[in-house]
Amino acid sequence: MKKIYVIFSLMVLSIILTGCQNVDVVCGEGTELVDGYCVKKTTDVVDDTNNPDDTENPDDTENPDDTETPVYVDACQTDLSVYGSEASSFEMVWSDEFEYEGKLDDTKWEYLIGNGGSYGIPGWGNNELQYYTDSLDNVKVQNGVLTITASTDGFAQYGYTSGRVRTMNKADFTYGVFEVCAKMPTGLGTWPAIWMLPTNSPYGGWPYGGEIDIMEAVGFEHDIVHWNIHTKAHNWGDGVSYGDNTTVPNIYEQYHRYAVRWDEFSITFYVDGIEGMTYAPGNMSDPNYWPFDSDFHMILNIAVGGAWGGQRGIQSGSWETKMEVDYVRVFQESN
Repeated sequence: MKKIYVIFSLMVLSIILTGCQNVDVVCGEGTELVDGYCVKKTTDVVDDTNNPDDTENPDDTENPDDTETPVYVDACQTDLSVYGSEASSFEMVWSDEFEYEGKLDDTKWEYLIGNGGSYGIPGWGNNELQYYTDSLDNVKVQNGVLTITASTDGFAQYGYTSGRVRTMNKADFTYGVFEVCAKMPTGLGTWPAIWMLPTNSPYGGWPYGGEIDIMEAVGFEHDIVHWNIHTKAHNWGDGVSYGDNTTVPNIYEQYHRYAVRWDEFSITFYVDGIEGMTYAPGNMSDPNYWPFDSDFHMILNIAVGGAWGGQRGIQSGSWETKMEVDYVRVFQESN
């Protein structure tokens, strides 16, 4: 009986398997028949690794055209109205804002070198002790500021070096408003100045040609600004100076505006827009009193010692001190 059952079972199994092979298998959506089985359909993958439109820019560096431009902020603000109603309509005809780095712009400035001997005035006519250089240690433009440095780093037989620059034959003017925003150096024996001399005076050399001292200071005083006019009739060499002074708080720590308004009738001095001394001689037809009818140029410097700056000695030891200039501007009546 067992043998007959096994044979019968094998016959039944064979019939079932044969029937399965003849059955049509229908696969559901998203599947397909593979070797008798329903499997998930595969999706063709497009290799777009070589497609330049779909790749990120491999150069992630900044565009050189997008480099930051320095932003300079003026330490002072010009207000022409303080120089008189007519000056309100003046136009700026020349300036140096010092918005560059390193050496001075040689289209605007000339360095004076030495102790004055090569210019025929040893000691610069005042028994000064410094040697002027064009080194960046003494004259440098950086971060929107011109810095003139006087120091005990001497040169040859001179115990001090400093800087002196001028606009002669590069920016020469007759009449106008001349304004300088600056911070002064400090220290016994120093003598900073912002001033003007004639470029080609028809009246001769100093003092015949005149001198306009927009500001001077001496280190043995504190926070005092001097104004001076020099002519043949009024000059310190003959003991008949024409000048005045005013107290200006924090001239060493803060920027101030030093200016003159010069026209055919007078020269008026200002600090921070506040009117100070006016020079207006009655006999203006006499060049001994009024040689101020031709082009003048501007000068910036720090002297050390000298007939005035060194009256009470010079500080000892090693030191350096700086004049910092934010801008120099010239305004004239518009045509």
